[in-house]
Amino acid sequence: VVSSLKTKLQNVDSAVLLMAASQLSDVGVHHAIEDCFDDSIDKESVYLPAKGSQELDSLARELITGIKRKSKDQRRSAKILSQILETRCPTERETPVAVLRHLLSWLLWKDLIQLICDVSEALPLLGSSSGIILNAQSTLTEVVSKLTDRSITIEELEVVNEKHDNLFTLCSQLDVFDKTVRLSEKAETSLRCRNEENNVYRLQRERVDIFVSMYAILDLGESDEVAHLSSVSKSNVSKSRISELCKFSDSGEITVHSLAVPISLKPCLDILSRVYSSTLFQRLWRQQGEKIRRTRLQNEQLATVNDIVSSVCTPVFTQWKNLCKVVHEGSITFDEVSDTFSNFFHDRDIIDRELEIIHCHHVRFEDKAWAKERAAQIEQYGKFTKKMEAAKAMKGLCEVLEIDRTMPEIDSILLQRSEAFRRQPITALTEQLLLASRFLAAVTKEQVNCLHTFALARTLIEWLRKDIKEWKELETFVELAETKSSGEGDYEVIKVSHLHAACAGYAQLLFRVGKDANFLKLSKACKSVFRVLERDSQLPTKWLDTERHLEDFKFMRASLSSVETSSFYQLDLIISRGVFHIGCIQTKDSLSGEEYTIDDCIKVEIVEDVEERAASGKVYSLSDLQDLQSKLMLISGQSSKSGKNDVEYFVEVLDRAVRLASVFIDLAKAGHDKYLKWKNTFRCQKQGSLRLSSLEVEDKSSDQHEVLQSLEQSVGEMTLSLDGWINTVQQHRSQYYYLNYFTTPQLLLLRRELGKIVSNYRYPVSNQVLSLLGSVDPKCTTEKLKEALSGKYAFVTTQASRETLRAATSSTPVKDEDIRHLQEMGFPRSQSLAALRASAGDVEKAVGICLDSGTGHVSGGGPEPCTGYGTLQDVSSASEVQVIEDSRATELSGYLSMDELGSLLKRLSLHSLQTVCRRRRFPLDQFREAEPNLVIVPKNEVLVSVLCLYMTESGLPLPTAQEVLVCSSSTSAEEVNLFWRRAIGDPGYRRIFCLVMADNLCYDVSRRSLEEYNSLLRSQHLSQPVCYKVVIVCAAENEDKSYLVDAFDAYRRHAPPRPSVLNLKEYLKKKFCQSGDVAASGLGRLSDQCAASLDHEIGSSVRVVRSHRAGVGKTLFVKMLADRLTTASKNPWKIPFDYNDDSMKRHVVVPLHDKQVNVRSVVRRLRSFLLLPNQQLPRVIHIDVAPTVSVGLDTFLFNLLVLGQIDDSSGNVWRRLSTDTYLVELTTTKQLQVVQLSSALGGLRPSGGRTQISAVSFVDCLPTVVCSSPTAALASMSQGITPRVGEGMVDQEFHNSNFQRASQYLSRFASGANLDTFVFRVGHVEGDFQSFLRILIENCGVTDPSWAEIQRFTSFLSSQLRDCDRNDFLKPEVVREDLPGFKAFVVKFMIRMSRDFATPSLDVTRSVQRVDANILGQYQLRRRWEHSPHPYMFFNEDRHSVTFIGLKVTRDGRLQDPQTGEILDANLMSERLSQGLYAQGFRLQENYDEWDKGRKIQELCRVMGVDAAFDPDESYELTMDNMKKILAIQMRFRCGIPVVIMGETGCGKTRLIKYMCALQSNLTGARNMILMKVHGGVSQYDILRKVEEAEDLAETNLQNYPEYGIQTVLFFDEANTTDALGLIKEIMCDKRANGRDIRGLGTSLQVIAACNPYRKHTDQMIQRLEKAGLGYRVKADETGDRLGSIPLRELVYRVHALPDSMKALVWDFGQLDPQIEKLYVKQIVSRHVYRHSSLRDSDNLVEVLTDILAAAQAFMRDRDDECSFVSLRDVERAMLVTVWFYNLKGLLGPLLQKKHNQTVEEENGPQALDALTSSVVLGLAICYHARLKNPEEFRSTVSRHFRSPCTLPGGPDQIDSEIRHCQDLFLDELELEPQIARNRALSENVFMMLVCIDLRIPLFLVGKPGSSKSLAKDIVKTAMKGHLSHSELLKSLKQVHMVSFQCSHLSKAEG
Repeated sequence: VVSSLKTKLQNVDSAVLLMAASQLSDVGVHHAIEDCFDDSIDKESVYLPAKGSQELDSLARELITGIKRKSKDQRRSAKILSQILETRCPTERETPVAVLRHLLSWLLWKDLIQLICDVSEALPLLGSSSGIILNAQSTLTEVVSKLTDRSITIEELEVVNEKHDNLFTLCSQLDVFDKTVRLSEKAETSLRCRNEENNVYRLQRERVDIFVSMYAILDLGESDEVAHLSSVSKSNVSKSRISELCKFSDSGEITVHSLAVPISLKPCLDILSRVYSSTLFQRLWRQQGEKIRRTRLQNEQLATVNDIVSSVCTPVFTQWKNLCKVVHEGSITFDEVSDTFSNFFHDRDIIDRELEIIHCHHVRFEDKAWAKERAAQIEQYGKFTKKMEAAKAMKGLCEVLEIDRTMPEIDSILLQRSEAFRRQPITALTEQLLLASRFLAAVTKEQVNCLHTFALARTLIEWLRKDIKEWKELETFVELAETKSSGEGDYEVIKVSHLHAACAGYAQLLFRVGKDANFLKLSKACKSVFRVLERDSQLPTKWLDTERHLEDFKFMRASLSSVETSSFYQLDLIISRGVFHIGCIQTKDSLSGEEYTIDDCIKVEIVEDVEERAASGKVYSLSDLQDLQSKLMLISGQSSKSGKNDVEYFVEVLDRAVRLASVFIDLAKAGHDKYLKWKNTFRCQKQGSLRLSSLEVEDKSSDQHEVLQSLEQSVGEMTLSLDGWINTVQQHRSQYYYLNYFTTPQLLLLRRELGKIVSNYRYPVSNQVLSLLGSVDPKCTTEKLKEALSGKYAFVTTQASRETLRAATSSTPVKDEDIRHLQEMGFPRSQSLAALRASAGDVEKAVGICLDSGTGHVSGGGPEPCTGYGTLQDVSSASEVQVIEDSRATELSGYLSMDELGSLLKRLSLHSLQTVCRRRRFPLDQFREAEPNLVIVPKNEVLVSVLCLYMTESGLPLPTAQEVLVCSSSTSAEEVNLFWRRAIGDPGYRRIFCLVMADNLCYDVSRRSLEEYNSLLRSQHLSQPVCYKVVIVCAAENEDKSYLVDAFDAYRRHAPPRPSVLNLKEYLKKKFCQSGDVAASGLGRLSDQCAASLDHEIGSSVRVVRSHRAGVGKTLFVKMLADRLTTASKNPWKIPFDYNDDSMKRHVVVPLHDKQVNVRSVVRRLRSFLLLPNQQLPRVIHIDVAPTVSVGLDTFLFNLLVLGQIDDSSGNVWRRLSTDTYLVELTTTKQLQVVQLSSALGGLRPSGGRTQISAVSFVDCLPTVVCSSPTAALASMSQGITPRVGEGMVDQEFHNSNFQRASQYLSRFASGANLDTFVFRVGHVEGDFQSFLRILIENCGVTDPSWAEIQRFTSFLSSQLRDCDRNDFLKPEVVREDLPGFKAFVVKFMIRMSRDFATPSLDVTRSVQRVDANILGQYQLRRRWEHSPHPYMFFNEDRHSVTFIGLKVTRDGRLQDPQTGEILDANLMSERLSQGLYAQGFRLQENYDEWDKGRKIQELCRVMGVDAAFDPDESYELTMDNMKKILAIQMRFRCGIPVVIMGETGCGKTRLIKYMCALQSNLTGARNMILMKVHGGVSQYDILRKVEEAEDLAETNLQNYPEYGIQTVLFFDEANTTDALGLIKEIMCDKRANGRDIRGLGTSLQVIAACNPYRKHTDQMIQRLEKAGLGYRVKADETGDRLGSIPLRELVYRVHALPDSMKALVWDFGQLDPQIEKLYVKQIVSRHVYRHSSLRDSDNLVEVLTDILAAAQAFMRDRDDECSFVSLRDVERAMLVTVWFYNLKGLLGPLLQKKHNQTVEEENGPQALDALTSSVVLGLAICYHARLKNPEEFRSTVSRHFRSPCTLPGGPDQIDSEIRHCQDLFLDELELEPQIARNRALSENVFMMLVCIDLRIPLFLVGKPGSSKSLAKDIVKTAMKGHLSHSELLKSLKQVHMVSFQCSHLSKAEG
């Protein structure tokens, strides 16, 4: 038992053991057990010093208690206590002070001394430690003795003072032990005395220190006595006894003798100690020292203290006393105040401190009120200088406002610099003057400037105060002025806005300050102005701007005062000072006048000085003049005779001016170069000068009649000029056939440019000129043109030339074959022989001579040539040869004459004779010459039928734009007329002319063209028969609507037979493979200088690259062909390329995005790529046609590719060159229909008996390459068929490192090879293309993938595998040993991730035929973000770490969904690998939702490569879901996959992208995001401008922060709401913007597009919207805005169809989970609450508001109408409104309480709500309640969530009553007319308007007519006047400036 007890006692706590041992005797145990405890005690005592002091003290107290009880273990307890004493008490080595400190600090001494007193035998029991207690007793006695006899040291005294209570307690216990000693009484008395002595010593010592420091300020040198005093005061006296420092007399006086202070100094020390801190005293002290220093050179230095006292202290004290007296009494003058207090006038605290010192030293016992008064006076006087400018400004106000009363407050301040004022005492500042002074002192420099600016406009002030008189009248004037200026431009609107703002700001001064105003009233008005200035710092500027336009406002007021007055005022102004400007008065650079309108050509300017033409700035446009004319015509009947005469004169002048301008426009449009820049000016003056015509002749004596006569004469002259010019042009067009190739603008361009060349032979020939002349000579070059201009060729033009020609050329031999060649061209033998002899056998010149002399009839008979072209008869009858040289005379300097141009075109036509010399024949005999042939075919067969007309003779080239005119609704009459001229006047009648789609011409053009046709026909028949060939092809669909079809119906013919599509293709392919320029004659293959030669398949210069779905390689095919052109190893062109020059680009992209082809924009883009003159550069012209293009595509391609030319209305031309290859990229929605006719038909069959075949469009006839899917390509290769170059992917992509890396890893993974040792080598190629393609298709996760989907899958997989290879952690040597199988796991997991990233979220239909009824099905999400797992693994940018997100792997290697627990992959990795990863520190079972925000940011930054992890937005709730979305976007950036997200509005897309961009900015603060809010009004121009802005910003960020690699993001929000979606697709998918490569896209610039979902309203909702009449002017079945067959207005979001290329890129952004949304709500609530000081202290407020708003959001979202569209923006607005109402509680609270009291009296309702709850209710009312039609359920739902501190005792009904009370309250605050009914609709409308306007919350007020909408607007506009409002509540609101805009169905985004 004993042994066991000993063992157990070893484990017992020492304190417990010792306590138990001390009580053993009381228990009565065996002695053996006591021995065990004794032994344990002896052992434990060794460890006592290691115990804590508190533990030992507790044990000692227990032991003392045991000893006092005298228990049996008393001795044992005493033994233990003795050991504790020896441990805790100081040793003998400690100092006496330390012993004393321990004695007074250790609380156990009290118990020990009590023990000695109570137990007599205690000391013996304690043994050796009893001496410690006795020493303590003696120490106490000794301390008391030292205190008594004054021998205690300062150090000991400080110890005693710290623990004097313990000292008194211990002494009291000793007194009990020995009552005779009375230690405690002695200790208390002595300690008090010693402390008094010590305090006296310290005070004296401090005073000495002050004296020493003040002496140092004097800077009088060293003094022995002062130095001695300083050393004594600084000596250490801690060891000194108190008796050595002080002397205590019997009388109780204490004297300090240790410092040895002289007697004379002691009084000075007392004074110095009280005043030394005063700044004023120190200044007097320094001044005295300076005075002594100046005189001590003649006198002795101050050596003793007595000298210092007499020379310094006494004089300074006297000065100080005098200063205190005058300051206290107020007799100090302003001059003295300036001298004394000038240094701290600006600091009131210093003044108060100085006066406090004066009060304590001088006054002492008097009340301190005088000090406050004096301080205010001094402070205000000190600000007098600053008040001077303000006082001057106030004085200026008094002058301009003509105030009669004097203002002494201002005068006193202005007179402060006078001598008399400075001698006045400070008490002269009265309380009234002080009040004024305080006001002026508070006026800032900006406010002074504001008042000065006001006073400067004296004229404006006088006009406003005299003419306007009151504010209401001014408001009326402003409203009228706004209405008038709203249609005159932004400048006029701003001018009126400034008038309103300026007058409103100064309204109090203008209309409230009268002539009898005093200073108080004036200052009050100024304060009102200052409050406005705080809100509008531009108030002075607006005032000056108003003053500058005063005359305009005077005129405006006069014009608005009365229609009659203003109209006649303007009439008089125009007649007396008006100057008419007619002609080219704009800055437009127009050659032909096509851009001129009548409004551009007339204006009237009002001049101040008629002679000097000093303009006043007032200008009348034609619309202004016509409006004035209308008013004058209405009121002229009531005017006087003179007034009527003026009106009649004005009307006649205006009529003639309009006629003159109209004639000018006609002349300009007709191309009369003399009038292109014509401009004339005349004065509409009763008597004065008239200046007309370009000669500017002035008639000084003209009157009204002469003005009208001169105008009429000018109109007549210009009309004659117009008629003469038109006739001249017609004659020239008849004389020179090739002028009919050009429109008037084109002729004018040629005349101008060629005129420049004629005047300067070195002038460069423009590309546009060569393009135009290409229609005459396709091979026209600069050399040929200048050669023709030089007159090298001569022409035989007269009948007299025949004999001379025969004589000159009779000996010239002529070859028979040359004669036959000319005869084959249609020329008679005699004419051919004469021409050959005249040209010395040159066939080319002979052809020109024949053409120039006129064409003979064709062999076999025919009509004579057209008159005007001349005739070359047989050479036997020739009499003379006349050579006409080129003339340099021009009609106007710089322009070529019409004759010169006609002759030049004749010469150039010689070069193109080979292309037109052979005759075309009609395909059928039914077509007749010299008659129009009308053909009616279905609309989609028109262009094919045109081709059939020209296919009969395959040897001839394709028709040209001169032979075929394809009409549209915009085709002009001139174009059709020129077509008739070309056809009827065709030389030799060899060509067939075709007028296509004439049914598209409007009636006016059709009528005029028919008149021109008949006129030409008559003029030609008068001279000779005609034999023209014209076919008119019209669409059967418009047959009954066409004027021309009706006119030519008698000439209707059967349509030409249509060959099969294959024959059409073969014909066009043959033509596109011919050499030479377009429409040039001759056959043969393309040369090496043509881009088509690189098309190894067919070598065609035109190819249609098409497919039936997006992403199957069309763009890749185009790119490969363009790359082949640029990088061919054997480049035959060897041209140095400048890729920054558009004209040198080898690959030109022309995107077509609009629904209808915009030819003008295409021409404008292509013209930027015009080649330099004489340059041949093979190029690929890529025409990228969007699927949305549905109108005009066939016509555009027909004009460009077949006719070889497209042009716009301005005359600009683009001609197709044979050196270029045109690739048309096209995606079709159905399979290509290829229809072949039976071979028995022989390719041709008349339409009457042809087989019924399906319609074929023109595009189907072009040479086509069809791109197929990878699956189809693989199937072809499996059958041994090698894919063509157009079959999508090609071998060169197979060699790409990205594809090879993915292929090699996938093939090894599929075969089960060990990947741990495999490392991909760049450039190493394995396998063949077929196996490579098969393995990609098998792994990409899509059944029938496109090439784009495979590319995205491969790109992501290769990117991740590349990062895996670079990662140091995954080196083969590391993985092989520690993590075997890890790379196989990586590949397997990367395949899963790649599928997740590459698989589209949309259920994109693969059907060829799309059913419109199910079009929304194409946009339904098949993979929703929130319902799909997203486990991610990323190899970080640091290359040595890996990040897992959302990845949960069980210990046995199965992949599990962290949310649902579903097993996603049962064999993701081996169990061994899983354990190895766990051992390496990878937590594959981590709960990622438990990560805090800091951890999430750290992981994000690690993956993104951001150096420093930081939180860019503390208010953003970064959830794990958001983190995955950010990483998904970043990985798409990294892999080059476009980011297109789809999600509901308000689900956090924009906020997430902003956070991602801010995080990616890497603490630089750089702006790296551009947000474009896309909507229906956004145009392509807006998007292109935003792209350019993003490019510039990306380059700036790259230059400023190159080390961070910041990526700039361009974010298109709601991208599918604009019809310019094709351009966004081009930016996203093709990385181009309108054909131009985007700089930095994919590297420094990234693009994100967000789309709205595609959902349709319910049928009930559609009916409601239709009945509401919300702009549904057009019926649903008639609207053209559709998504398939669904009208856009029936969709929840007005969205357009996504291009197929973007559909595959869409991924679901997901919706906000209710719990996540609640977190966001809480964040918003917290931000608003914590910003408000009085709200942040409310307990539980954030939680309550969060629950209320979350319930409101959930309720609204569950609605089945438009109210269900809510987002976090509604929460933000609700909190904004709530805080707004809470801030108004001081004004609203009493008013609401009054309303509530009335309700309680009437209805006995519940108690009123507190301010906080009321604010919450009203916030809900604005943002939720007002939107609901039946809000009862809403009130019931949210009321359940109200609790403390937002209590709602009345429940849902109280919400309703509170809203109604507030609505009525606001209505009561308004001044309403008596006849206005205060109904519920009005109160709701006014309430919503007031709150939303003040908070700038958008508000749509929807209601039927008569529901008080407009009335509420007018009431609010009148009420919200800011500080001018009549109600205090309304004064707290903003001042409103309301501008109305009347909307209609014609309204546009521009206005």
